[in-house]
Amino acid sequence: MESSLSWYTLKVTSGQEVFVRNWLMRERETYGVADLFLDAVSPCEKKIVIQNGKKVTKSLLVYSGYVFIHADVDNEKVIEFLKMAPKSWGLVGQRGCGFTVKPVALKDEEVTEILNLVDNLQLGLATSEENIKFFVGERVKVVDGPFVDFTGVVHEVYEDCKKLNVMINVFSRSTPVELSFSQVSKF
Repeated sequence: MESSLSWYTLKVTSGQEVFVRNWLMRERETYGVADLFLDAVSPCEKKIVIQNGKKVTKSLLVYSGYVFIHADVDNEKVIEFLKMAPKSWGLVGQRGCGFTVKPVALKDEEVTEILNLVDNLQLGLATSEENIKFFVGERVKVVDGPFVDFTGVVHEVYEDCKKLNVMINVFSRSTPVELSFSQVSKF
């Protein structure tokens, strides 16, 4: 029988993506499917968020509720292995509950996008709040500092020092305020 290794999307319990990925990679040898189940990824990106007035770096999942697997799902051993995975709900593209219908493989461009994202995350090039591009005329919301919860319009962008000049309406007057990229979010 011809091997049909492709990338598929496994539905998992939200919040358990890393646990499921680690379980799959650890247990594939035990179940004897290491040559039929090559990889599992659940990309996470680091974001800078404000908590209690302090900047905190958090690791957030890019695709919540999914783990991407590179496997031969035509092989019954792989299907049995996936059924044994804790907190997994089946492959995307299967109708109903379970593993009875052949799932839909990811397209090449989708796989390339996911793997590039994983590579960038490993190299530390992932998007963070400070890497987001802002444009003149764009509406933003202040998330940190004395103007928290105010909204305004970007008047100037200082890319080199990661700051913005934002026009905020204070007491019915348009007031320019200089804020760092991490103090605002896109509206």
